[in-house]
Amino acid sequence: MMRIAQKLAVVCALITSVSVAALSAQSELLVGPALGFSPNADGTAVWPIIGIPGASLLGRRLVLGVEISRAEVSPRQDYLVAIRTEDGQPVISRLSAGTAAPVAIEGTRRGETVFAISPSGPALGMFNQDLKILQVLRGFPAAPELVFEFDASNIAGRVTALAVSDDAALALLGVSRDGIDSLWVVNASTAGFIAPSHASSIAFLANRHDAVFADNASGLAFLLPAFAAAFLGSTAIYPGRFNPCGALVAVFLLSTGILGLNFLGADSFVQNLFYGGGLVIAVSISQLVRRRKAAD
Repeated sequence: MMRIAQKLAVVCALITSVSVAALSAQSELLVGPALGFSPNADGTAVWPIIGIPGASLLGRRLVLGVEISRAEVSPRQDYLVAIRTEDGQPVISRLSAGTAAPVAIEGTRRGETVFAISPSGPALGMFNQDLKILQVLRGFPAAPELVFEFDASNIAGRVTALAVSDDAALALLGVSRDGIDSLWVVNASTAGFIAPSHASSIAFLANRHDAVFADNASGLAFLLPAFAAAFLGSTAIYPGRFNPCGALVAVFLLSTGILGLNFLGADSFVQNLFYGGGLVIAVSISQLVRRRKAAD
């Protein structure tokens, strides 16, 4: 019996090793259509996205031959730009030609850099945080060339967001200094202040000089109207209870009031006072209704 058990154990071990080898061979051959590339949060690694929309997975990490950081992939997924860790040099890897080794982008400056690829991918903006110099290039990925270089040392603060247009004529800088945030537009010769808003994300529209930006504080601006509508809605239709019909009535009343204030040319802070007053009135009425019901 012992011999039979030993033989069975040997056979099982052989079957297991053969199965593992077969699966390994299949995994080496497992390929599929590439949807694009995905860097990690700090841009130190990049993976291909393999599969089809709705059924995809990350492939093996790209082997670039050098350590990188702050990797950004172009919208067309045909190249990536990054910082070479060993010397701080901005580099480009042409993904359309396979996993090409990163090469230095000629004419660029070394150091801590913020990248921004244009919406369609032909232009690149680079802001050197150490030297406070903005460089804008075009001709990507085939033949990058410097379009203009702007000394932003007169703009106090640290650049937190950057965008560049497809024609490489304009760039937008989101700057933060001691809690004070601002947005600037830059071209080859000058920089102009746009707004005192913290642009957490900026982007130009494709092949246009129109741009959109997201403000970190914009979410808070929508909280007060939402609370006002919710509590004011609890005083209508079914007093003392939150209900969708009451919410619709409240939204109509609040929007009508804001529209009237806009027609009168009221400042933005007056709108917040209107929302706040509506919220106070709604909460007060709701409490009165609940107390009356409790007394009954």
